[in-house]
Amino acid sequence: MDVIPVGILYLICIVNHEVAKALFYAFATITILAYLIAYTTNYMVFRIVAKHIKVVENLKYQARLIETRQVAIATLAQAIIPLICQRRKRSAGNTIVK
Repeated sequence: MDVIPVGILYLICIVNHEVAKALFYAFATITILAYLIAYTTNYMVFRIVAKHIKVVENLKYQARLIETRQVAIATLAQAIIPLICQRRKRSAGNTIVK
């Protein structure tokens, strides 16, 4: 599955303009769907870990609480960072250089 976006980019370079335009939109759609799937699954893991934090707090296991919080923070960062990077790429791409 990882080869599909690379294959689409290759085809964009060698086909005529109209086909390349359609392939570009397909590539953009795949990229957006991949980010949405990654964000959704990471968010689900974050919610499960957040529930686990409550259980651990009730059991008074301080070391496990710290580890679980670290996992929760890392999972949240993993979900958000690709979206921030994608947003910065778009805004950088809209800059006009004179």
